[in-house]
Amino acid sequence: MSESTKRVIIGEAIAEVAWFIVMLTAIGIFTNPIVFVVSIMFGVLAFVASAVSVLFNDRELRASGALVEVRSLPITVSLAYFVAALVANTFFCVWSAVLLDATAPIVVNVVLLALLVVIRMGAASYQRVAEQNVEKVSANVAGTSSIGQEISLLLSQAENPEVKSELHKLKEEFDFSPSVSGANARIVEQEFLSVLSAVEASMARGDTPEATLALVKKAEGVWKKRNAAMQAR
Repeated sequence: MSESTKRVIIGEAIAEVAWFIVMLTAIGIFTNPIVFVVSIMFGVLAFVASAVSVLFNDRELRASGALVEVRSLPITVSLAYFVAALVANTFFCVWSAVLLDATAPIVVNVVLLALLVVIRMGAASYQRVAEQNVEKVSANVAGTSSIGQEISLLLSQAENPEVKSELHKLKEEFDFSPSVSGANARIVEQEFLSVLSAVEASMARGDTPEATLALVKKAEGVWKKRNAAMQAR
């Protein structure tokens, strides 16, 4: 259990105990025992439901590593329900004398609990979508990052000034290109990596600068094709 989850549950528990003590202390002013008992029961249920919701969120976070903004949403929903339930049931206890039966407390508490379930499910769905989007973007950025590392490696290996200059030009082209990849560009990126491998092999064999330069220029052409594919998505 995370520290934030512990703090939330402990805070709710303290508030619940304080509320329960106040309600029991003031029991003498309540003239409708049925309404009082029902309100107390729903007040206790509010703590249990909110705590379970927070714990469930903690389990999801440890499994998926949600973003800070996303992870706070289910906790906020759970706390809002808990506070609303305590306020509502305090109202029903105080005004129990004018309530003929426990219908109103039951209906209001069931509605609040239903809202918690519905909104909590919506928050969980939003969290999953956000996680999936982050994973996709991270994977795409990681792919282009490895390409940049490969170009930098070739730059460090190049000895001929003309080859190094052309590779530097290619690196600048890469740096000013979109860093996030896409489905339309992945095939072209694989082709680009193949050409970079050919450049590395050419330098390792000690080919003429002209031969290596031709491969670097070919790589430039492939990378321009990649950028065009990105614009066409």
